[in-house]
Amino acid sequence: MKITKSAGIILFLLIISSTYIFISNLNMADAKEKTWVVGKRGPAGGWIFYDKGEYSDGWRYFEAAPDDHPVKVTWGCSGTSIPAAKGLSAGTGKANTEAIIKKCGEQGIAARAAADYRGGGKNDWFLPSKTELNGMFENLHSRKIGGFANDKYWSSSEDSRSLAWFQSFFYRYQTEDSKDEKKRVRAMRVF
Repeated sequence: MKITKSAGIILFLLIISSTYIFISNLNMADAKEKTWVVGKRGPAGGWIFYDKGEYSDGWRYFEAAPDDHPVKVTWGCSGTSIPAAKGLSAGTGKANTEAIIKKCGEQGIAARAAADYRGGGKNDWFLPSKTELNGMFENLHSRKIGGFANDKYWSSSEDSRSLAWFQSFFYRYQTEDSKDEKKRVRAMRVF
């Protein structure tokens, strides 16, 4: 049987696509089968700072980016309430970040800086919630892991239309501040 040129190209593309899907699934399976350790490097080159003990809702671990965003940025959208960005607990940072980006058209803000990060070839980074950010402080910075500055870091948790939560990595406290203030950003992801 003779294969036409176009049929050959389609067959080639199907083989390549199948190979990519197979390798992607292997990489995900490898990440799920490996036990990652808090305080050690994660699959995207960042730092593992939380292990909930088992996979549920598509993730088990929190991974902090290996470095801060290169410049301090504002939280953004001062004067605008973003009700869907009020999550404080672990597991809410991603939804907060998505809500901020959807509602706030400003460029160069903390949520966009975190979501635009592409470390480790991953595109699933986000700005941590208040509780997730505290996990970075407690499980990494306080143990002198991760190269954090003794400075203030934004969380994705909004307090009010003009205030959002941040954490001081020097004085160990969390409080709210004006969304117009510039602070550091450290992205995170779950896997």
